[in-house]
Amino acid sequence: MGVGAKIKEILKQQKKTIKQLSEESGISKNTLYSITKRDSTYVTYPVLEQIAAALHVSVDELTPDDIKAKVEENTNYAMKSIENSVQEAQKSGAVSPFDNITRDSIRPGLLEMEINQLSYSQINKATVLADELYLKNTEGVPDTFIKKELLELFSGLNRRGQFEALERLRDLWDNPRFKKTAST
Repeated sequence: MGVGAKIKEILKQQKKTIKQLSEESGISKNTLYSITKRDSTYVTYPVLEQIAAALHVSVDELTPDDIKAKVEENTNYAMKSIENSVQEAQKSGAVSPFDNITRDSIRPGLLEMEINQLSYSQINKATVLADELYLKNTEGVPDTFIKKELLELFSGLNRRGQFEALERLRDLWDNPRFKKTAST
């Protein structure tokens, strides 16, 4: 079950609407509809925190089970490393900087990292898919047509607009996403 389904479930239990959640959380209705309709897992941690606070639940309750399992695994690994470090420090008589670290103190940070990483990877996947679809749909357009259109549009700009167009083209040229490759 994704974040959207969990939010819908909690809204139903609390007899609340998306509109009420929007007002209480400060998150736009469109964003909330998008999250709940698609059962989205693309939700940044700050947004998830706002939704959780408005629903009076923990971020954990809104987190998909697979993410919670990954965070638990990472927490266990981190705690073992910390325990080993503390034991090594104790053997040598040194004071460990990790003495006061607990599962509860590191888990929220690991959860935030995992949620944000998921959001970032979904954005990357969507960008790649969108680029592939765009290229597929523009396959038959000849370069001569594109150059003609560019020149026509460029010549219709005043001097300031032409320099602005040059700057924007330079920005595109510098972006690796838009560089020519062997396949494009």
